[in-house]
Amino acid sequence: MKHLSAENTKKVFYTLKNLSDTRWSCRADAVKALVHGYKSILNALTEICNDAGQKDIVKCQARSLYQNMSRLETSIYTQFWHEILEGFGSTIRYLQNSTMILSTALNLLKSLTSFVESKRDAFDSYETAGKELSDVQEYQNSRVRSLNVPLKPIDYGKASAVQLSPKEKFRTESFLPVIDRLIVSLRERMSAYQVANERFGFFAEISTMKNSELTLAAKKLVHFLSSRFGS
Repeated sequence: MKHLSAENTKKVFYTLKNLSDTRWSCRADAVKALVHGYKSILNALTEICNDAGQKDIVKCQARSLYQNMSRLETSIYTQFWHEILEGFGSTIRYLQNSTMILSTALNLLKSLTSFVESKRDAFDSYETAGKELSDVQEYQNSRVRSLNVPLKPIDYGKASAVQLSPKEKFRTESFLPVIDRLIVSLRERMSAYQVANERFGFFAEISTMKNSELTLAAKKLVHFLSSRFGS
């Protein structure tokens, strides 16, 4: 079986990597390789499944991976996380710069948060990209759920049913909640940077501050340190 790698139009090769638990840049690289090699990976998994020389457990694992990657939902998430992780990776590289000042870091986080927020309205574009990536056009089975409404005794057991389309079900129950959790986490991080910038950010602007501004900022910092650590 050929080495699993993907080649784009610029003759750049991407090799599959393990997903890092800690480094965002490694996660971005892993998902990028998946995006650029999606069809090649599916073909390789098919070869494994049909290879009589492979152990049953190996073929079973390959079949399971193939089935998961052959879902439209998986290819949509692959395209989504590819774009999101690229954005996170770029921001984190700037944040890790030793010369980064707090106000700039705060603006970067604000920009990243706005970037993620904009993806709430981008589902259709990810769906289109997911279909192109996997050649799968349909979602998995839809689900029928009952409306949670008060019933008169005569209507017991006859609640009207709302059938979500597979697309709408995935968008509202999976796609949007992921984005909202990301936004909440980013806002929490941004809040921490905001507090730090209000207390210590003036050190990077001392040369341009008026005496009155510098005095006020210093007094606020002294007050905070005194209340935190005692006089």
